[in-house]
Amino acid sequence: VSLKDIASVEVVDDPWQVVSGLRVGTGVPWIILLGTMLRQGANDVVAIYKRKPAVVVHLRPGASWQRLIATVPNPHGVADAIKDYVDRLRQ
Repeated sequence: VSLKDIASVEVVDDPWQVVSGLRVGTGVPWIILLGTMLRQGANDVVAIYKRKPAVVVHLRPGASWQRLIATVPNPHGVADAIKDYVDRLRQ
């Protein structure tokens, strides 16, 4: 994904509440979800582990996916770093 395709970034406390659609990949509810969630007109790439906070990267229309959703160490720090980098690119 190109950084210019990033529209916004947020942190969600429970990523299982924001995913929907048909899963193509691996999944055990509330344990692991890896793959692509297929939805009409808007697919997401997900890497969710347990019930931990996750970073949600919303992409611009026309990008390959609508969102990238991933649990990461220090999600607030990661989200802030992505926002800062994207803001610098747009200056």
